[in-house]
Amino acid sequence: MKYNILFLLLFMSETNSNIKLQKHLTEPEAYKLFEKYGMPVAKYLLIKSTEELEKVRSEFGNKQLVLKVVARDITHKSDIGGIGFVDIPEQLEEVYNKIAENGRKHSNLFEGVLAQEKIKGHELLIGGKYDPIFGHVIMFGSGGVYTEVWKDYSLGVLPINNEETKELISGAKAGKIISGYRGLVNCKDAVEKMLIAVGKMIEKENIEELDINPLIVNGGKCFACDAVVNIKDKKESHKHKVKKNIDKLFEPKSVAIVGASAHEGKIGNIIAKNFLKESFKGKFYFVNPKGGEISGNKIYKSIEDIQEQIDLCVIVVPAPYALPVIKQCNAKNIPAAILISAGFSEIGDKKIGVDKTGRELEKELLEIVKQKDIRLLGPNCLGIVNPRTG
Repeated sequence: MKYNILFLLLFMSETNSNIKLQKHLTEPEAYKLFEKYGMPVAKYLLIKSTEELEKVRSEFGNKQLVLKVVARDITHKSDIGGIGFVDIPEQLEEVYNKIAENGRKHSNLFEGVLAQEKIKGHELLIGGKYDPIFGHVIMFGSGGVYTEVWKDYSLGVLPINNEETKELISGAKAGKIISGYRGLVNCKDAVEKMLIAVGKMIEKENIEELDINPLIVNGGKCFACDAVVNIKDKKESHKHKVKKNIDKLFEPKSVAIVGASAHEGKIGNIIAKNFLKESFKGKFYFVNPKGGEISGNKIYKSIEDIQEQIDLCVIVVPAPYALPVIKQCNAKNIPAAILISAGFSEIGDKKIGVDKTGRELEKELLEIVKQKDIRLLGPNCLGIVNPRTG
């Protein structure tokens, strides 16, 4: 998706649920949560004793099964021999006893063994987490045991609408496969519905981390066949204002460049020339207190002189002058800004041009930004390049 590049650059609501919130949900608990949001899950049954095996035979008949240990303190089931396969009903008791034995050996919280129908098909992955910068995010891509090898995924910031869901799917190679590649049944609609449901669940249930791997698609349908879910405690509910104005950073329709310069070699001139190449599909305005023009384009003396609404302000002025510009952004209700300028916390307690240290300037900058919740990238950065918008 359009946010992937920034995810990589940066670091690569209270719940109304009646389900008891715990840091780590067991797999059956996770499935109950999925079902609450209408998410399809491969048929399952929790077994707590050998006496309940007959119920499994009655429910599943001759279908192939996957048996998995259920314990709150075991997340990597295969590491302790907590997964087994039943190809014929005669194997059921032997596989159950082995997994139950391993579960009791490695956990003080052993609850039983989950019997689940073995679904054949293409393996996908849907993941999610809470990120301190972006808020709740969602991931889609290729699943299975080789997920980390393929590294085929696409990322998005929640909430996502139908159009963004389609973009999320097309952002991964797996998206082409589920769209009917080489005669395979098209499962795209089912996966889109799953992603929408997952997104709603992540936000409403205050989920810290989610991993559905594999999500298996077969015959135009999809099924969750394994799940890891961690939920934030109610007392530590996320208060992040997710996604607000982030689109204005990546796809602004109008941009003001404060510090634009007609002098060759200056950063303000380089940025201005980039906009003059006519690849940007929106409107742009040059701003500099000295006024003038750049290649026939008027330079406004202040962003307050611009009558039109501005989506994004790019700031290329010395650090002490950047704060008044941000205040002007607040006054004009500009929702996003990119601060190219250096001279903030990266210089520590050094003072430049004013009776304030770089650290103090950045603290004041953040206080101003928070007044109107401006989405700010920077300071001391190179900005953003989005080939889709120029």
